[in-house]
Amino acid sequence: MIDTNVIYSGLHRPSDACGKILRWAAEGRLALFSPDMVSEEARRVLLRTLRLSEGQVEFILSSLPVSWVPRGVYSPRLGEALR
Repeated sequence: MIDTNVIYSGLHRPSDACGKILRWAAEGRLALFSPDMVSEEARRVLLRTLRLSEGQVEFILSSLPVSWVPRGVYSPRLGEALR
């Protein structure tokens, strides 16, 4: 599972560890999963910090090699996970 920090860092510094993670996933060497709430947070961060347009951010997020897990899959057990 990856979070917004991995996404941002991987895009910002592609030669660092987070960039390698994204590249390996794009090459099919590993699978990345993340809750859909991370894509929402990443959208806000990319808009605010990189000052990209909505369209640019949408293109970036849809191009990432991440399987976004819908809230309905994990929300019933969120309380259990937090304990």
